Amino acid sequence: MTPLRFTALLAATQLVIARPIAAPAKVTVKQGEQPTATLPKGTPQAHGLATNWTWSESSSVKSVSKNNGVPVSISQVDDLKKFARLATVAYCTDSFQGTSFTCKNYCSDFPGTIVLSTFDTPEYGTVGFIARNDNQKAIYVVYRGSSSTTNFAQDIKFATTSYPAGGEVHLGSFVGIPHADQWKITIFHIIVPGFYENYEESRDLVYNTVVSQMKKGYKLHLIGHSLGGSVAVLQALDFYQNAGFDNSNTITYTYGEPRLGDPDFARYVNKTGLRIFRTISMNDIVPHLPPSAFGYLHHSGEYWIKNSAGDVVLCAIADDDTCADSTVPFTSIPAHLLYWE
Repeated sequence: MTPLRFTALLAATQLVIARPIAAPAKVTVKQGEQPTATLPKGTPQAHGLATNWTWSESSSVKSVSKNNGVPVSISQVDDLKKFARLATVAYCTDSFQGTSFTCKNYCSDFPGTIVLSTFDTPEYGTVGFIARNDNQKAIYVVYRGSSSTTNFAQDIKFATTSYPAGGEVHLGSFVGIPHADQWKITIFHIIVPGFYENYEESRDLVYNTVVSQMKKGYKLHLIGHSLGGSVAVLQALDFYQNAGFDNSNTITYTYGEPRLGDPDFARYVNKTGLRIFRTISMNDIVPHLPPSAFGYLHHSGEYWIKNSAGDVVLCAIADDDTCADSTVPFTSIPAHLLYWE
């Protein structure tokens, strides 16, 4: 698999992590349970997950005899690759000149695209851009990930808050999602900005621009890498609840998205019927944060790049332990930065 590099993060990360480790693991099995693994002593780790493990499909310690993932079509993989390239562009928005969609990498893959707005919010540093392509009848909202994946993995802390139907979450002033029950939503208190704070600070600009630009027959594409993927999902839910957008005109692509909430929230996201393509590269560490042991669950739509050849499978069950979860605890920060070309 030729890597698509999120270069703004890669160089900084390589300065602070040790050499990749591929030492033998200690595996223990209790009756009636899945095999569990212990990282070798001295393995660099965060929250019980290795930060730089060299992993291959055959090295899974969970003894997966059959992967539950379903191979996806070449055209689907091409779409995932295409929008991964657009996610990369969010790391170089400073090269845009006015409405001109120009940059060193990948902008030429989207001819006819014009920049409507860029944003780099003052308090929480939410970075991204909004663009339109009339040839494709497409609106693109693209969010950059956190500025330091290493800090993200090491310093993330976990807490939840609940909100009533139609209410607002005080932290981050998150727009409430109307429904019958109260739902728990993750609030991340981390050195890099929190998910809701990131979402809230860019929300009005994104929402108002998209609503004013959407035309009949156009589709909205929300795209984000890492933390940006989480913001993209939250913004998709906002459009669904407040602008009446649905799976006929809204598609979300995330790459290396962390877990966003608890099982109730994951079920809510699934029930909306929105098209969300949540891609994970091999043993990328970030999608396994916060750890499921803390009560967090991904929403559905996992597309797992299961090997270095770039083969992709669709895993229908969230956090299926025969898919990306089969790599735990042998995860890697570098895998978070290398997707496709």
